[in-house]
Amino acid sequence: MSPDGSSIGISMPFWVDDPHFYYKEKIIVLYVGDDPAIEELLESVLGRQFAGR
Repeated sequence: MSPDGSSIGISMPFWVDDPHFYYKEKIIVLYVGDDPAIEELLESVLGRQFAGR
């Protein structure tokens, strides 16, 4: 996965909004959107995003 989430392997998905990828233990969470409250909540539970914009 590219650091900005623009490609995953050789695939280049078209995101309808900014992708944000989070990882904790055995879970990967993808949030597609730009709501600061949701991003803050996800970061408080899962830690900083590891890829995305």
